[in-house]
Amino acid sequence: MAAIQAAYQALFDVEAPPFTTSALHNDPGSRRRPGKKRRHDADACVEVGEDVFRLPAVLDEQTCRAAVLEVDDRVALGLSTTRGAQLPTTDVYVRDLKCAPAIHKAIDAGMNLMKRCTGRLVDCEKEQVFIITYCAATGCRSLGRHTDGDGKRTLLITLDASRDYAGGGTRFYPKDAAPSFVVRPARGAAVAFDGSVEHEGEAVVGGRRHVVVVFATDVAVETDRPSIRAAQRRAAQSVFGAPAPSWRDRRRAPRAASANHTLF
Repeated sequence: MAAIQAAYQALFDVEAPPFTTSALHNDPGSRRRPGKKRRHDADACVEVGEDVFRLPAVLDEQTCRAAVLEVDDRVALGLSTTRGAQLPTTDVYVRDLKCAPAIHKAIDAGMNLMKRCTGRLVDCEKEQVFIITYCAATGCRSLGRHTDGDGKRTLLITLDASRDYAGGGTRFYPKDAAPSFVVRPARGAAVAFDGSVEHEGEAVVGGRRHVVVVFATDVAVETDRPSIRAAQRRAAQSVFGAPAPSWRDRRRAPRAASANHTLF
């Protein structure tokens, strides 16, 4: 069992919740457990818990590094903000960074994948997107247990490599009272989840951790849906560098040899 949990951690960089051997087998009559990952047809996102999805890298290493340098400079100069939030953190708005356009494109690509995961078309106010800095030495080290609100979906993009900090990650508390679990995406990768899922920022005990935080909502205006869907799909094409076949094309054609062809 220890070997199985170690393999789970190595493959998905997720702290495996405690489970029994029976949880490793598919039982059509049983309720899905957080320990049983459901791969979606894109293989681009993996459901690691109820309404919690692990996404691949949407932001390149160069942009991640540039964003971290800009954010650290602004924090050192006292240009951070708490946004007046109920749970104050050390934040910098993405809109104030030189690399904002690249991050905004990554966000659109991430929301495209969120639609692939959940079937829900969501969008966000990019002017309100911010980056939290967790620091072991000073300032904010963790974030208490909370929800982001019903009707919202949250996207978190990690800007640091796992070796850049110790501790950290996002701990989730499943709605069905299953054991909690931690997700620590690699640099540029993300986690997306329903805003009603309880979660907290694990304490960073060494180094710094920077996370892009996006609060998205369903696109309610029907006339806006085609343009938003198209924009997010174009961003995904740009980020992943592969053509985006339509849903009908995927149904008609054999599965593409390249995993990138299924990211849209």
